Amino acid sequence: MAIGSVSVLANTLKGNAALKSGGTSLAWLPTTPYPIALHSSSCVAYNSHLYCVGGNSGSGANFSYHSNAYYSNISNLGIGKWAAANSYPVPINGESCVTEFGNIYCIGGTTASNSTNLGYFATNATYSGELSSNGISTWSATTPYPISVYAHSCVVDNSYVYCIGGTEGGSTAQTGTITDLTFYAKLAANGSIGLWKETTPYPFNITGGECDVVNNNVYCIRGTANDYPTYFAQLSSSGIGTWHSTTSYPINIEGGSCSTYGTDIICFGGFDGLPPSGYDNYVYYSTVRSNGMLTKWTELQSYPTAFGFSSCPIENGYVYCIAGWNGTANINSTNYENLSSV
Repeated sequence: MAIGSVSVLANTLKGNAALKSGGTSLAWLPTTPYPIALHSSSCVAYNSHLYCVGGNSGSGANFSYHSNAYYSNISNLGIGKWAAANSYPVPINGESCVTEFGNIYCIGGTTASNSTNLGYFATNATYSGELSSNGISTWSATTPYPISVYAHSCVVDNSYVYCIGGTEGGSTAQTGTITDLTFYAKLAANGSIGLWKETTPYPFNITGGECDVVNNNVYCIRGTANDYPTYFAQLSSSGIGTWHSTTSYPINIEGGSCSTYGTDIICFGGFDGLPPSGYDNYVYYSTVRSNGMLTKWTELQSYPTAFGFSSCPIENGYVYCIAGWNGTANINSTNYENLSSV
């Protein structure tokens, strides 16, 4: 059983960067710990900075959701000092945040149902804020998502946001239904989200999966329904096209974190339910071929610890993995690696 909801980042680097063929060695380096030990925060990278929102520092049925947001500069030396940004309007967990036009847009998630955080409800609220070297501006509400949902995965391509699957919230705490629904909307530079439109459903109900964009295609990897293959589809201003199956991820996981580096998709950790902790520290990557299909997944050097429900954005050729859950406790450790050396 997963500890919480996955936070998702779809961070596509522009250009021709890619992992070298046959590379198998990542030298992970520790860097500045996150201010709170938690899992399921949602982090984005923008303009050599990281911005992280919300998360859950509780475990099991004892939720402790946070409205805290933090930011830091990042470089080849790792993560700098974390500083508090403007707090999210509500304590939040399992939301999906993306960035475009120098703004952060956060969609859905779960909020505490009472002051003691003994339950949760999914929300359809969306908020945006402007990103800068001074943090995040005051959050502004924008167009609500069509359904109340958490553990969904949202990505951005050509100034449109596309959100896939997740768990729809029920009318009582700790209930919900996994969905295959997908929606998309136009993003505006003023931080607003346009009218949401329903588009091609995912091939099956999925929650806690990881979706990323390469070459105008969206790729979704594993999730709770983890015996299914990876699927991809073309993105356009008309929505999501037909879904096609491609190379399956090598292990059954949810709550992993995937990001893109050029035409490579790289995935880190996740919940596999296997001894000793139920979590793994595997790192795999696959390259998108010219026909859209994925190559065989190749294993890279493992992460320093088993972990899941973390956030691992990529910026300027470096990957930064932030906090998470190690199977027994929340962690605030962060590690980074230079991908261009692989």
